[in-house]
Amino acid sequence: MSATNNVLMVRPSKFNFNNQTSKSNFFQKNIFECENELNLRVINEFDNLVTILRRYQINVHVLIDNDKPKKPDSIFPNNIFISMEKNKFIYSSMKCLNRRYERNNDITGFLKKNGFDIKFINDYSVYENRNKFLEGTGSLVLDRTNKLAFCALSPRSDKELLQIFCDEYSFEPVIFTAYQNHNNRRAVIYHTNVVMSICSDYSIVCFDAIDSFKEKNHVYKKLKEVGKTIIEINENQLLSFAGNVIELKNIDNESFLVMSSRALNSLNNNQKKMICKFSKIISSDISTIEDVGGGGIRCMIAEIFN
Repeated sequence: MSATNNVLMVRPSKFNFNNQTSKSNFFQKNIFECENELNLRVINEFDNLVTILRRYQINVHVLIDNDKPKKPDSIFPNNIFISMEKNKFIYSSMKCLNRRYERNNDITGFLKKNGFDIKFINDYSVYENRNKFLEGTGSLVLDRTNKLAFCALSPRSDKELLQIFCDEYSFEPVIFTAYQNHNNRRAVIYHTNVVMSICSDYSIVCFDAIDSFKEKNHVYKKLKEVGKTIIEINENQLLSFAGNVIELKNIDNESFLVMSSRALNSLNNNQKKMICKFSKIISSDISTIEDVGGGGIRCMIAEIFN
C-alpha cells in the first residue's frame, strides 16, 4: 500500500519559533513577536486543514498536544514516528532536545484508543545517545510498494541508522545529499521530504537541489525502474514547499495530493496537469506554519498503516 486513508495530526499547544531546529532548518523565519497572535493564526490554519481533509472523506485523527513541557514543533508529528504495515511502529531518533519531548504525547496510546492495533514498537530514540538521528518520514521518503527508502543525508539523517532501518524492514536505501542557497553558500537541506515526494504512480522531485550528478542520476534511475512518472520542480518551487506534499486516499480509494496554497501557487499549468492525471489536488493556506516552523503540509501529516 502506497497511500493511506488514515492520518494523525497534532493540534499544537504552544507553537513557536524553534531556536534549536533553526540551526539546520533554513526555511524558518523568526517573524512574530506576539506568541498569542502567532498561536491563534496557527490554530486557525491547522483547523482549516483538518476540516478540508475531512470534507474529502479522509480519516483525520487529531491528537491534542499536552502543554508541559512546551513543544514548539509538535504540529509536525511525521518526524516523531513511522507507522509500518503489519501493526509495526517506530519511534524516531530526534536531533533536537525539545523535539524529543513530543514523544510525551503518548501517540501509541492515542492510536490504540482510536482502534489501531499496534503490536510491535521499535524505539530508535536509543540512538540519540550516540548522536545518530533519523527523523521519521522527514528523513525517509518511502516507496512502500517497491521497498525503496530515499534519504537525503543531513545532521538529522544518519547513514548508519538509515541502513539499520533498511536491514530491519527490507528496504533498499537510495542515498543522496540535497542543498539550497543560503547566505551565499550551498547549505544542506535538513529533510528529504522537502526535496521529494513519492506517490502511487508518480514522484515530485527537485533534481536542482542534488548537486552531485552521480547522485542525481541514481535517484532518477531508481524512480524510473519502478515505473514512476517524474514531475520535476525547481529550487524556487522547493522553497515554496512544492516537494513537501503527500498523497492520501479517501474511503472510496480516490487519490488526492495534499499541498499548501503556497506550493500550489508555485506550480505551473503543465505540472498541475501532470499531477491531475493521477490525483485530485487539495490545498490549504498554512503560510504562518511554513514561515515560522519551516515545514509544510507533509510535515503536519503522519500516515497510519495497520
